[in-house]
Amino acid sequence: MQYKEIHISPWVYVVSFLLALNMYTFPFCTTPWLVSEGPSWLGLDVSWQMVLNYANIQNWTWGKDIIYTYGPLGFLSKRLGWGVSPWVFLIFDAFLIVNFFYIFKDFLKAANNKLLAFFVLLGIILTLNPYHGTDLSWVLYCFSAYWGFKAYVNPTWRSIFMMCLVSIITFYVKMNTGLIILLICCGNIGILFITGKATLKKSLAILLMLAGGVFVTALLLNVSLPGYIVGSIEIVKGYKEVMALNHNKLDLEHNLFYIFRIVVYLLIVYAVYLVLKGKIVQIYYLGVVFVYIYLLRTQSYHRGDIQHLVKMCSYAPLILIFGNLIYHRDSMQKLFLGAICFITAVSLFYKVEYVQGINEIYKSRFLTKKDYVRQINESRGKQYSYQKDKRYIPGHIIQQIGNSTIDIFPWDCAYLLEHEMNYQPRPVFQSFSAYTPYLQKINYESYVKNAPKYLIYDYESIDGRYPFSDETLLNTFIVKNYRAVDSFFSNGRTRMVMKRHNTSPLSIDLLREEKININSTVEKTGDANFVRIYLDYNTRGFKSSFFNRPPQVKLKFTTTGGEEMLYKTSTELLKAGVMIDKLITSNSEYINIATASDIRYVQLVIEEQKYFEPDMTVKYYNVK
Repeated sequence: MQYKEIHISPWVYVVSFLLALNMYTFPFCTTPWLVSEGPSWLGLDVSWQMVLNYANIQNWTWGKDIIYTYGPLGFLSKRLGWGVSPWVFLIFDAFLIVNFFYIFKDFLKAANNKLLAFFVLLGIILTLNPYHGTDLSWVLYCFSAYWGFKAYVNPTWRSIFMMCLVSIITFYVKMNTGLIILLICCGNIGILFITGKATLKKSLAILLMLAGGVFVTALLLNVSLPGYIVGSIEIVKGYKEVMALNHNKLDLEHNLFYIFRIVVYLLIVYAVYLVLKGKIVQIYYLGVVFVYIYLLRTQSYHRGDIQHLVKMCSYAPLILIFGNLIYHRDSMQKLFLGAICFITAVSLFYKVEYVQGINEIYKSRFLTKKDYVRQINESRGKQYSYQKDKRYIPGHIIQQIGNSTIDIFPWDCAYLLEHEMNYQPRPVFQSFSAYTPYLQKINYESYVKNAPKYLIYDYESIDGRYPFSDETLLNTFIVKNYRAVDSFFSNGRTRMVMKRHNTSPLSIDLLREEKININSTVEKTGDANFVRIYLDYNTRGFKSSFFNRPPQVKLKFTTTGGEEMLYKTSTELLKAGVMIDKLITSNSEYINIATASDIRYVQLVIEEQKYFEPDMTVKYYNVK
């Protein structure tokens, strides 16, 4: 199935090139933004961004030494210039421009109404962020969709190579999105074979090229594929439950998810149109669009703040121009092109309403070329700018630690990186993201094998979670094997300096197992000081968790003195385990656990019990 041979004005190429030329990333590169006041979670994001670059500088093995959803090319998302040649960013921006040129060109070529198609592209360019940041994977997904469909329409080796290349790059930028794109890429190969556009031999050759590219790139980028894939999947699995928030921005959510709904309606109408035309195979490519728009909606909806919600208006329209929706040049194309224009206009309206004015959007997209070139020149000899004053550590502590190995809790790795200390992190290097039993076990086993000599420790968590349960086994190991030797005050909090005096692994003995009602209390009895709670969704709960926000689960601690403390938790954190002997609420209680209150029992607090099975399994352990 080839594009119809029709006369195409040279202006299509000129306009496409001029529009694509403005699709570079601005700013060209960034430096860490550190603060020395305000809530400590302000250091959370900048720390993981710095670690992505540091991992490459130190040649850590992804999937073993570091486990994260972002991979060795993750720095392309945040554009942190530390340890990265400016040529890398420049080449990648050229890659973006080339891809946008092909997408824009084919969209204009296919459109009967060129003027309307131009305004669609202009609207999409304005809705897209000049600096994609963590949303780069959405752009790469659209590139993959475009080349996949183009390979179906005209299966040249150029299209097939680009389809595989984009999939591989995405996989090493962000594993979870990249894995989905790799699966879609395999589906594209299957479509080529099923429709007779590629012989069995050619299909196997394409598949071998894709697999070979993944494995060769893993060797070049120092990636352990099993750990990289499994670890990232575990992070995504745990993130979905415990990181979900409801900011009660109902009007904003309703408005932005209006975009989601009209895109879905458009896909349904187009699917019916394809069935009537007998183009059943092309429904597969509508499925690719639906997966994109569903994943975008899910990510936006989960955290529920303005930063995540506006992703819908910024990136939803882009997927509509990859080629499939206006491929057929008939009378119905006007309807579908008009629908895409309407969705783009609504998205741009909401972006102007919730993000910035149209004048600022225009400036940030079209009037930054001089600054972009200037930043390229400036970055050539620019050394990494340390901000030790923003992450103060007293000189005597730095001298005491010297070149000894050190880790930091819960998340502000910038303390160690800014002072060029001998950072030896656990694989899941920020405590709040050790969401599942697997991830907590990986961190614990890492310490059992090779625990750092020193720790900088601050007993804290995010979103109202119980800090000790972020890494239950590892925290228990630290209490057993480390002693506080100093402390210092920085960024509004007291931080402990702890030194390893032993490396004794924990003894974990299962005492008994019982099934109880989800409203029952879990008592501290006999030698049991640790429990794992297995709370299961029913069918209704599974659907709600998959399509909406997961139902909220909280854990209430009641002490022997009658004090009650309520913390946010999740089914995965409950499976990882909860210590039920002492309720630790501060740094001082952490370093001297005898001063903490005794726990009488713990109990789940679930407002929407209709989403869960009525009984849960509790396993009691003695951990020492």
